[in-house]
Amino acid sequence: MPRTVYNIKFKRSQRNFVAGPRINRDLDIGCYVKVEADRGEDLGIVVGKMSSEKFNASAGRASFRPPSSNPSELGPSGSNPSSAADLKRVIRLATHDEVNLLSVKREEEDELLRICRTKVRQRALPMNVVDAEYQFDRHKLTFFFEAEGRVDFRELVRDLFSIYKTRIWMQQLDKNGSSGPQPIARDSSPSSAGREYSSGDSVGPEYNPSGGGGPEYSTDSDPHRHDVERSEAHTS
Repeated sequence: MPRTVYNIKFKRSQRNFVAGPRINRDLDIGCYVKVEADRGEDLGIVVGKMSSEKFNASAGRASFRPPSSNPSELGPSGSNPSSAADLKRVIRLATHDEVNLLSVKREEEDELLRICRTKVRQRALPMNVVDAEYQFDRHKLTFFFEAEGRVDFRELVRDLFSIYKTRIWMQQLDKNGSSGPQPIARDSSPSSAGREYSSGDSVGPEYNPSGGGGPEYSTDSDPHRHDVERSEAHTS
């Protein structure tokens, strides 16, 4: 059983982790770390910590969150692990060179945001894209947007995937800048296909950026979750 749960901040979220086998000391608040992420690795800064016992006793979820963070930022993509043992792990301390690369990532994200906004204007989509965030390993790219009503962003995702060749996710924000409750994400990895989720919809038309068939996708039951995972029903 891990002894400590660490709250780690990324660009637009804060999530909880425990130390992995390569971590042999307590992590200080303010240090940068590499962590397990969505099919890869990410880099963030430790902003809080608490004992596993306290985390488990409080169900570990909404109680461990600095006052400034958003209610939707409870775990990976909004998930709520039931105990410290279910959390993803801190892999190791980040190197000085990796921390320096965060400024390069921010510059890339500024350019990504500019290009995405251009594509939105070209397609006259009723949405305001407010931010872009790369996972540190570039295996996932998330765009955050605001919208009043339904948005069909299938062609926008097709455009973005054709440029960046990585998993593209669209996440809607509410008027306060935090994640809204609607399942409106899109996984556009080159080897996968699935269903499109537009804002206001629970199921949308099928779309496959690679042009072939593939497994269905389904939204998580957690109302704060915005990603789309492979349905276990299609494993063989």
